[in-house]
Amino acid sequence: MRILIVDDEPDVRMKLSEYLTNLGHEVFEADSGRKAFEIVLTHTDIAQLSIKVVVTDTRMQRGNGLELLQWMSGLEDPL
Repeated sequence: MRILIVDDEPDVRMKLSEYLTNLGHEVFEADSGRKAFEIVLTHTDIAQLSIKVVVTDTRMQRGNGLELLQWMSGLEDPL
């Protein structure tokens, strides 16, 4: 499963990423909501990225986690 972790605290991001990777998941990391937007936008087809789970901090300096989730939920599902 592809999982996006968004947190501005490197230790939290690293430990969660390591744990999920060891469970066999493919993990994408972003240190801000803005960086997470970039990760999603670099894939021209959201289905190509197929992130199934987003774990995000709600309070970050560069991009709010709740705004990110609202934006992602508004993306058109190709199915």
